[in-house]
Amino acid sequence: MLRHFSTCSTAFRRAPLPPKLSAAHDHRRPPPLHVSDTVIDRKSRFLGHAASVTCLADVAAVIDVLLQDKKIARATHPAIYAYRIGKESGSDDSGESQAGNRLLAMLEQHKAENALVVVTRWYGGSHLGADRFRRINEAGRGALLAAGLI
Repeated sequence: MLRHFSTCSTAFRRAPLPPKLSAAHDHRRPPPLHVSDTVIDRKSRFLGHAASVTCLADVAAVIDVLLQDKKIARATHPAIYAYRIGKESGSDDSGESQAGNRLLAMLEQHKAENALVVVTRWYGGSHLGADRFRRINEAGRGALLAAGLI
């Protein structure tokens, strides 16, 4: 089924970077991104991206590039992410409570270093309960494997 969407300029509003990353963002060229296969569960779709990063500016650049994609920016949860750079680590839930912390735990469990994983979720209309975390981790793991980071 073909759907038509309004082209009104207010239909697209880019989400801002979290404060910690905004301060680090210097508009540098982002590192190469690796993408997972789309994970679908009860009409909710999850897509993972991963990159090798060396500083917070790399993290900010990757997230900024992803949020420039209108399809990703319009997602229910556009940038659930976690990163580990040396001894520094962080995460953001993008409105999906505890999802970023679970991605960070996965990075720590796999001992991934200098890694960023970002998962986007498009809500499909059905509540997934705890299964949503499994799907988020599945999409994230797929992207990390594609990037060779785990």
